[in-house]
Amino acid sequence: MERLTDFCKALDFLIHSDVTGSVNITAPNPRRNKEFMSVLRGQLSVPIGISQPVWLLELASVVIKTETELLLKSRYVYPQRLLDTGFKFEYESVEDCLKELV
Repeated sequence: MERLTDFCKALDFLIHSDVTGSVNITAPNPRRNKEFMSVLRGQLSVPIGISQPVWLLELASVVIKTETELLLKSRYVYPQRLLDTGFKFEYESVEDCLKELV
C-alpha cells in the first residue's frame, strides 16, 4: 500500500534524476491481500472479515467498469530500481500507512 504523498515524491524524485526506463512505484514491503485485510481489520477494530464469492466480485467489476483480474489476481511487484536510486519511502509498511489513514 502506498500513500499518495509517497507516490508524488517518487515521481518528483524520478523527474529530477537521471533514471531512464520503467520504474515500479509500489510499496517497498508488498503484502498478500489476506495479510493486508488482517492489518486493516486490526486498525479498524473489526474482529472478523467475510470473504466475498467470486461471482459477486465479477459483478462488482462490471459495475465499476474494471477487469475482474484486478480484483481477483495478485502480483508481486517490488520497487527495486526506485530503491536502488536512493529513494526513501515515508511509509514503508502497511501498518505505518494505515495509522495515518484510519
